[in-house]
Amino acid sequence: MYALGSLIIPLSYPFPPRPLLSMPRFVAVIFPVAWVLADSTERGRLPHTAVVATFAGGFALLATLFMNWWYIF
Repeated sequence: MYALGSLIIPLSYPFPPRPLLSMPRFVAVIFPVAWVLADSTERGRLPHTAVVATFAGGFALLATLFMNWWYIF
């Protein structure tokens, strides 16, 4: 329920001049992936520590790129 509530605001305010560059385009694609990933870790198909380590590594990589003024997107 919390994840659905956090999606309502970004999905309801597109960028009017360029609707395809708005937040809904990015959030709508990622949400089902997160849902499947959460279900897989809950049922024990994926180890929780592996998922956390993967996301931590990705966060560290993106933070390093951001701090060095690299373009991420």
